[in-house]
Amino acid sequence: MKKEYDIETNKAVIQQLRPHYIFNVLWNIQYLYKHEPKVAEKMLIDFSTFLRGKINDVCFDGLMPFEEEFELTRAYIQIEAARQPEKLTYEMNLDYVDFDIPLLVLQPVVENALKHGIFQKEDEGVIKVATYLEDSKVYIIVEDDGVGFDIDSLNRDDCNNLYRVEERLQKFYPDGKVEYHSTVGKGTKVVISFTQQ
Repeated sequence: MKKEYDIETNKAVIQQLRPHYIFNVLWNIQYLYKHEPKVAEKMLIDFSTFLRGKINDVCFDGLMPFEEEFELTRAYIQIEAARQPEKLTYEMNLDYVDFDIPLLVLQPVVENALKHGIFQKEDEGVIKVATYLEDSKVYIIVEDDGVGFDIDSLNRDDCNNLYRVEERLQKFYPDGKVEYHSTVGKGTKVVISFTQQ
């Protein structure tokens, strides 16, 4: 797929490289090197993977192998798990990975689940990422047991970044859908689906 420049995708990538986030992660790594050097080393590797991917993505607007996008997402999850080990555990069940995905479809959904779901809880939360293929349709499931939300009370401005996920998906897969199911106090499940070409 040809690489092209896309302003909205470019802005979304740059937002994830905001200095505040970078400095916080680096501070965590520095702290961990004094107290848990093996954890710090793993976190540094994950952070390097995440940064390298994001920098490479700044001018990219196309399809990439799911496994590449997932590696960036996994690095992000592991960074957050290392930063707040008492708050987050994660499970991966990838039954199908042989497909391409637009940039910034999976990672923003995961980030939203952590920030607005799990990290709003007082106790530990779990995020699950799963994939499978059924009747030529690819399904990506992101599920958390966070605080949940009332879907009917949201408007487009409340979740503009998530609407952009569906727009990016439909740019390459016209039947692409991003469906949200949430219950206050129990968590949220996001189902991304599209027909493989």
